[in-house]
This record gives sequence, C-alpha cells and structure tokens, in this order.
Amino acid sequence: MKSLFFIGLVIPEPLAGEIQEIKTDFSSRHHTRHGLDTMPHITLKPPFRETSENVEALSSDLNTLSEYLVPFDVSIDGYGHFRNEVIFLNITENKVIADIAQAVNNLDKNAKPLKPNQFKPHITIAHRDLNDTEFNIAWDALKNKKYKAAFKCESLSVLWHRKGSWEIYKSFEFGTFS
Repeated sequence: MKSLFFIGLVIPEPLAGEIQEIKTDFSSRHHTRHGLDTMPHITLKPPFRETSENVEALSSDLNTLSEYLVPFDVSIDGYGHFRNEVIFLNITENKVIADIAQAVNNLDKNAKPLKPNQFKPHITIAHRDLNDTEFNIAWDALKNKKYKAAFKCESLSVLWHRKGSWEIYKSFEFGTFS
C-alpha cells in the first residue's frame, strides 16, 4: 500500500514555534485550517505516494546526499503569495536550497527536471482555504507587514501523512563527511 510523503527542510525550534504562532493567528483571523496541517517547513519535493519499501530506498539515498551537505543559513524576509491560493513567508534567494531541491528531485528517476523558475522556496501560512474575496482581505492585511528571521538549516526530512496529519518519518543531518 502506498502512503503520502514529501521531502522538506523542517524549521528548527524556537523559530518553528514562532512561525506556528503566525500560522495559528492567521487561521483564527481568516478562518483557514490547511496551513496548520504541517509543521513549518520548506518543501523540496511536493507530496508523492510511495510504498514504504521504496521510501526506505529513497531514505538511503537521502542519507548519502545529506552526508555531503554542510549546514547553511536561511533568511526569511516578509510575506508573499502564489496567485490567490497560497500565502507564505518569503525565503530570500538561496542557491543552496535550490541545489538541494534539484538533487532531491534527481533521486526520483521518474521526476521531470526542475526548471529554474519552477522552484520558489517558502514557508506556507495558508493555502486552499481562501476564496478570492477572502484572499484579498488577508493579503491587504499582510502585504506591507514586516517579518524577518533567520535560521541555520542542518538537516532535511521525509515527512509522512499519517492519521490525518504530517509527521517526520526520518531526518538526515548534514555534514557527516564535511
């Protein structure tokens, strides 16, 4: 049986708690819920269905990849959106994240190569819950709001959709061979 997984960079504490508060506040103000389904993270490979045996093989490949990666800094600067569907915290341009996303994507022999403009690192605040009117109200409240933060990314994770929510299946620390 196939389960639902995705691969991402999970935001570490205490910043994850701060971002979760932003998501919770947004949810209560704008009556959204889907943004609360996952812990704060940056998606590297969107949700996919796979057997546990194949995810174990992928995990082995991710472990090898992670051994050669070194921790790096990530900066968050303000809010952004995709169409009228997703509101997010903006990740400042970061070639390392894009390179890791490409490397993760390349581990899937069936995946199409990522195009340079296809990948936009972000931390989702809300998605799938807002109609156009609700989106415009929410975006007007956020578009000029300032938010800056930074963290050191030291691992990547496979997340698993289990019992109605996402949880970490496995994490892979960077730099075993660095």
